[in-house]
Amino acid sequence: MLPRRGHIGIFNRSYYEEVLVVRVHPEFLARQGLPPKLVTKDIWQERYEDINAFELHLARNGIAPLKFFLHVSREEQRKRLLERLDDPAKQWKFNAADVGESKLWDQYMSAFEELVRGTATEAAPWYVVPADHKWFSRLVVAAAIVERLEAIDPKFPKLDEAEQRDIAALRAALERRVKPSTRERLCSPMMSSTIQVLVLLLAVVAAVAVVANRLKVPPSILLVLTGVPDRARSRPADGGACS
Repeated sequence: MLPRRGHIGIFNRSYYEEVLVVRVHPEFLARQGLPPKLVTKDIWQERYEDINAFELHLARNGIAPLKFFLHVSREEQRKRLLERLDDPAKQWKFNAADVGESKLWDQYMSAFEELVRGTATEAAPWYVVPADHKWFSRLVVAAAIVERLEAIDPKFPKLDEAEQRDIAALRAALERRVKPSTRERLCSPMMSSTIQVLVLLLAVVAAVAVVANRLKVPPSILLVLTGVPDRARSRPADGGACS
């Protein structure tokens, strides 16, 4: 889905899979059921042309495409796969197919080089980013995005004269509204409920302090485990000073 006006969209791989994974795995292309006359030696160049036309269409409609190839070295890829196996917190990321894909390194590099050359345009440039060190790749990507945003120089929408008159009228109406008295504010249902919650919290804090003193545990640790009962958020019954 393309981003709305004033928004940023992120495509992970997206339509570039059609000139990358599909090219490295000819069996994927065979499964697409394309008419045989369309599967020629020029199919990849034709797909580059289609991608360039689509991205030019985006640029001509006010969308600025920025494309980043995060280039991880072969050794770094091996290290990251091993980390996923060794770290229980990362094992869920591991896919056995990744090992098989890593054996196709040379084919992927060749496909990457051709797609970058075939689809790097003035309207939609590629940024080839060394990505062995995540902090560096993130810095480069962020800098490129900031640079493009500064070039676009986005502005907040401006109100026309009619809208400004409406705003002025609404402001005047709000300023004429009578301010509630102190008693009215304190006796409002929302304020009464808030006071109840504050009183309950003070009681909870006092109880926690007593328990913490006996257990020799910092109060902050106990406070994290303490919650306000749902009934403290209910509206107070009528009566009392505000009745």
